[in-house]
Amino acid sequence: MIQDIIVILVIAIALYFAIKKLIKQMHPKKKGSLCDGCSGCTLKNDLTKHHISCDHMTSIK
Repeated sequence: MIQDIIVILVIAIALYFAIKKLIKQMHPKKKGSLCDGCSGCTLKNDLTKHHISCDHMTSIK
């Protein structure tokens, strides 16, 4: 009986974290920066050549 309860708790915890992860992937945080943390895009490379920071640029929606 105690083993069944432990198994149910482990499954419930695993389902909780799986659902939580899916929800976070479906609704990502919106960032204002055009670069969004990307370190390899050509836009960021061009901006850094001209000494412009990506953090001060925002996307228009």
